[in-house]
Amino acid sequence: MATVSVITPFYDGNDYIRAWQDSICDNEKYLRKMNEENHTDYSMEVILVNDSPRIEPVITGINLGKKNWRTIVNRENIGIHGSRVRGLSVSGGEYVLFLDQDDILRYDAVYAFLDEAKKHDEDAVIISNALIDSQGEKLKLVRTSAHRALMWDLDTYLKVGNQIISPGQCLIKKTLIPDFWKENILKENGSDDFFLWLLMMKNGVEGVFLDEPLYHHIETGVNISGDDGATDRSCFEFLKLLSGKGIMSEKEISTLEKTLSVKSGFRNGNKVKKLVTAIRHPGVVGKNVIYKARTKTRYGFGRIVPEK
Repeated sequence: MATVSVITPFYDGNDYIRAWQDSICDNEKYLRKMNEENHTDYSMEVILVNDSPRIEPVITGINLGKKNWRTIVNRENIGIHGSRVRGLSVSGGEYVLFLDQDDILRYDAVYAFLDEAKKHDEDAVIISNALIDSQGEKLKLVRTSAHRALMWDLDTYLKVGNQIISPGQCLIKKTLIPDFWKENILKENGSDDFFLWLLMMKNGVEGVFLDEPLYHHIETGVNISGDDGATDRSCFEFLKLLSGKGIMSEKEISTLEKTLSVKSGFRNGNKVKKLVTAIRHPGVVGKNVIYKARTKTRYGFGRIVPEK
């Protein structure tokens, strides 16, 4: 038997929660169907962590008394990272999927994740492709073999940035989640997932890329993942926590700090400032330009461009 705990922080999210709920229900139905057909024993539990205690999430599944669906309420707002860790602390599944309130899973995602996990070492994180819904267009996040090869590459994470747009792309065995991540909660929202990936990479955890868009990211205009300033501040916060702990080398920490600083200046600068930045930091800019060319994505200095 294998159980996946779907953990979702909720913050004033009733505008999105119906689509989220429907995708979870679709996955439950598909699991039951495939369990019958293939004699597997897969299951899900759903944990919604309410981080806006004055607003009650409208979830019909819980109102109907589903035993595997529950809501826990934070006494006060503790942020995305804290809410994920709180949900994790009460979860009973062997695997975890951290899904945001404004994102959804393909109807067969949970089964596909578990089916892929069986094919690989149990100490691997399964990373799916993602479908990005932006301004009416649905685009695959990863479209080239070069990009697929970098989805779990430490050097790329340090010199380009996080390759996983949201942890909803990932099936994680719960025992692989480091205590350091659970015990050092970021106050700034935006990069607790990046923090987690780096810690797992340094622990020797492998990443397996599944080229199926099992995860659907909805661009709402207020997503934290689209706010580069917030994610940068969150990154600097976890780098301070890592400094001197012996988990990452000081060289690795300084490399990522430099990448973040240079890219922030590049993003926010005019043409002259961009040119000056390129001249002063040719290594960082060059790495990102090469990345952009090889992967056919603007993720090096932005997010997504339409597929040609």
